[in-house]
Amino acid sequence: MKDMEKYYQSLIEQFTLLDDTFMRLIFKDIKCTQLLIRTILDNPTLEIKMLEVQSSINNMLTKSVIMDVLATDKNGDIYNIEVQRANEGANRKRARYHSSILDANILEKGKDPKNLPNTYIIFITEKDVLGYGKMLYTVTRMIKELGEEFKDGSNIIYVNTSIQDDSNLGKLMHDFRCSNPQEMNYEVLKEQVQSYKQDERKIKDMCKIMEQLREDGRIEGKIEGKIEERINTIINLYKNNVGIDIISKSVSITEEEVKDILIKNKVLQ
Repeated sequence: MKDMEKYYQSLIEQFTLLDDTFMRLIFKDIKCTQLLIRTILDNPTLEIKMLEVQSSINNMLTKSVIMDVLATDKNGDIYNIEVQRANEGANRKRARYHSSILDANILEKGKDPKNLPNTYIIFITEKDVLGYGKMLYTVTRMIKELGEEFKDGSNIIYVNTSIQDDSNLGKLMHDFRCSNPQEMNYEVLKEQVQSYKQDERKIKDMCKIMEQLREDGRIEGKIEGKIEERINTIINLYKNNVGIDIISKSVSITEEEVKDILIKNKVLQ
């Protein structure tokens, strides 16, 4: 068990906000979620009042949905935030389904549909899912013949972390892909990430979560993906003439372990 905990801790060091288990822990903090939505919508005064993580929305007639983050602001507008590494997890029909399931469950029985709040389905993706080379895509319904927005309050937003620049949103995208909290731009995210990577109690809590996921059979693929990602990082650094001592420090393993990986992958003789 101790060896497994040590292994989990090495994975935790490499976690970014694109790792869903880690992301949910960080965005339990309402200040982090508020920063995220404010930055994406470019609305610095937006105020989050209620927040749920891994919220399950059930429907007797349709497929249930577990939403990564579900938030409500002071005006009653609702935000569903999903982080997706795989393109398929953020396809257009899924975005439509999330939007429809929210509408079907947020209006109380007997209430007029005109009281439906504005909804925002926000997919934060590792790659450019829509493929047009943009960092931000905002999708609303249009009146085709007029070229005007329908303004029904339904919004779907894609945020592409593979592009970063010096804008506020670009800096946030950098933070989503950053494993080292000291290199993050936003202090509120930096503090939360740092606490889960350095606080012994929180690290133990994360190890317990990961062990439970492993026992449930839900983490093996993620662990394998992390291992493959680390191996690729080591190989790429070495091929770019980075010294083994520096690679060792970058990925938090010994120099001997780095050499073993390079030898096994026929990069080092």
